[in-house]
Amino acid sequence: MDGFRASYLTQNITPALQRIIDCGVHSKYLIPSFPSKTFPNHYTIATGLYPAWNGIVDNGFYDPNQPEKYFKKTTHDPGWYLGEPIWNTVQKFGMKSAVYFWPGSEAPINGMLPTISMPY
Repeated sequence: MDGFRASYLTQNITPALQRIIDCGVHSKYLIPSFPSKTFPNHYTIATGLYPAWNGIVDNGFYDPNQPEKYFKKTTHDPGWYLGEPIWNTVQKFGMKSAVYFWPGSEAPINGMLPTISMPY
């Protein structure tokens, strides 16, 4: 979450997040990619590639090789995305993928969409 200090997790001010942690979803250490912004970090998590290699370098940016600026209204265009997101990898191994509100999941990256998706 943008601007969310790690110490907030131990201050018992986020009961919904605490429930997620109690169910086993937690990481003690996480180093964000640079820039530390939503879209670059989300797509870095999905691909394992840094922004310079995955194509998503900011929440909004211009590429002279693309007809439009990258922004929320153009996130469905697969031309912005490099690398292979985890939902594509999973499907290549014959499994189903489900993605909820994740940047990049609404674009047919390498011709593939998640099996189940709630687009960002």
